[in-house]
Parts: sequence; structure tokens; C-alpha cells
Amino acid sequence: LPVRKDVAEMLVTLGVNALRLGGSMCNVDDYRWKKMRGPREHRQPYTGLWHPYASQGWRIFEFLEFCEHLGVQAVVTLNDGETPEDLADLVEYAYGGVDTPWGQRRLEDGHPEKFKPFIVEIGNEQGLDYQLVRAVADGTEAM
Repeated sequence: LPVRKDVAEMLVTLGVNALRLGGSMCNVDDYRWKKMRGPREHRQPYTGLWHPYASQGWRIFEFLEFCEHLGVQAVVTLNDGETPEDLADLVEYAYGGVDTPWGQRRLEDGHPEKFKPFIVEIGNEQGLDYQLVRAVADGTEAM
């Protein structure tokens, strides 16, 4: 994993029991989980919220593997524009058998085992309106 060993060791020493990936970067249109898989060199960068360039080099799946290695709870923030189908596909990718379409993609991405359970957050710090409530409700039902 592309993580500094001293940082990982310090998280363990501090007794961290949960880590969150996401934040304001998840609010841009190109922050989509399906763009975060596959070989790093094939993932396209995108324009971030705070910076003009955001890499897909350290994304959800590296984060989940890191949390598994540390033995901590992973919390993943997704864009509120992900469709219910996208969210259902994420569940199949993370937990489906390798005989399912998205489980097969997980295997191709180098993670044959199902991921450990993780928490999904939809959106980050946006105002609470009907569109967000509907996205969360539809996404939850799909997952």
C-alpha cells in the first residue's frame, strides 16, 4: 500500500479505531467510485473542489485495504450524485462473490476476498434538501 509506515504505526499507537475518506472532494462531479478502481496509472485525474488537480492514486479501495490492515472501521464518503444502481454495484463489488459481475471486477483489481464491512456516507456538508434526502433514501434501498 502507498502509505508511510510511520504514519500507519502512529495511527495504531494512538488507538485510532475509525478512519474516514471523503470530505469536500466528494462533492465534485468526477468523484465517482467506479472511476477509482483498476490500475492507478489508468485512473483519470479530476478537477477538485479546492485544488485544480486531484489524483485517483489513493482512493476508496486502497483506503479500505489500509483500514483492513490496521484493523479499524472504514468510513467512505460518496458523491450524492451516484445513482442507486451505482451504489448497488458498490455493494456487489465489495461483498459479492467472484461469480458476480462486480465481484469479478474486484478479483481483477487484485482483491479476491470480500472487503470487511464499511460505513457509507452520501455527500459531505451540503445543505439538507429534498434532493439529498431522496438520494440517500434511494441509495439506501438499492444497497
